Amino acid sequence: MLLIGNYKTFIEKYNKEVFSIVYIFLLIHFFWGTTMIQIHLPRCYTWICLVVLLGYIIGKILVEPNRKYLIIMATIVAPFIISGLLSGYHELMYVGLLIAAAKDIPIDRILKDYLMVCIPFLLITILGSQIGIVENLIYPSLYRGNRIAYGFLSPTDFCAHVLFIILVLFSVIKNKNYWKMALISVLIAAFLYFRCDGRTTVASLLIFLTGIAICYIIKKWVGLNKRIEWLLVDICESFIVIASFVLGWLYQLNNKYIIGLNDVLSDRLKYIAQTMSTYNIKLWGQYIEEHGNGGSIIAKDNYFFIDNSFVRCMYEYGTIVFVLVIVLIFMAQKKMLDNEKYIMCLAFFIVTIASFAEHHLLEIAYNPFIFSVFACMSNNDKVIMEEKRIC
Repeated sequence: MLLIGNYKTFIEKYNKEVFSIVYIFLLIHFFWGTTMIQIHLPRCYTWICLVVLLGYIIGKILVEPNRKYLIIMATIVAPFIISGLLSGYHELMYVGLLIAAAKDIPIDRILKDYLMVCIPFLLITILGSQIGIVENLIYPSLYRGNRIAYGFLSPTDFCAHVLFIILVLFSVIKNKNYWKMALISVLIAAFLYFRCDGRTTVASLLIFLTGIAICYIIKKWVGLNKRIEWLLVDICESFIVIASFVLGWLYQLNNKYIIGLNDVLSDRLKYIAQTMSTYNIKLWGQYIEEHGNGGSIIAKDNYFFIDNSFVRCMYEYGTIVFVLVIVLIFMAQKKMLDNEKYIMCLAFFIVTIASFAEHHLLEIAYNPFIFSVFACMSNNDKVIMEEKRIC
């Protein structure tokens, strides 16, 4: 009993610090996995993080043993762990555990931990690729010039890291710095377009910056309505999710307009259609063997890769996790709007738009916004205590 009491005291006192340490260690591991840097960590590394995460969650339950929290833990953690084990996508287990463990952790702290790891490591990888200590893949393109990966597995991965870092930066910086950051973002977007052909990233950034300008104008002249905004966000995201499957189905019917759209989207609809025709939807997901071009400039004859996050989630992670993820996204965005985190909500919305063409929605190395659903929106400890009633 004394040991349990000491453990409860430790978790209560160092709640934020323990979460940050585990999150940072996992983030480092999964971030390096997207680069050409050869670092071989012990196989037990992630399993130690898994045990620590489970122990941390148990400690939080001991500190605040209420039925609502237990139900939340079971509802979130169990499906992610079951799906991760049965499908073979073990990263899913860590995503579910981090979502649950982030309860009562200030969201700004999570985002700053993300930046603290990703910005230095991004710069180190770029520098390494330019001085020759990290392999710098250059993908030739007949129509768009060379696409440079800057030390990452692919130019798409590099662009995605830059996109998420910019979205997170906008979510934590002060309002008065938005316009400076917007100018820098436009310059970065131009660089990514011409050096990496990062069209998804560039389009996402431009939509995001346009959204910030619209929010600023509406807030200044009309006033923001949280209910209407949440409704609009939900409608748009529902459309994106539904379109992910409908367009794949229409491609199978050889619709000429959809085939033209597929060319614009670099065959993404083709591989969605191939997924839908080859595999069945399962409750707990399944392992699907993919052959992407990441990590090598040699094009694969048997190339097959599911870029769409929602199709990937449905077919690889299963129906239960798919529905749960959609619900969690809506809950997180409503919470952001309720707490007037408008730019953060817009950033998460952009992530869901980009998820139509990219697979990073549930990847720890990219998307920290997925951990916001039970996080607290304030850094003030007194406010956090109040938020515990509704988190």
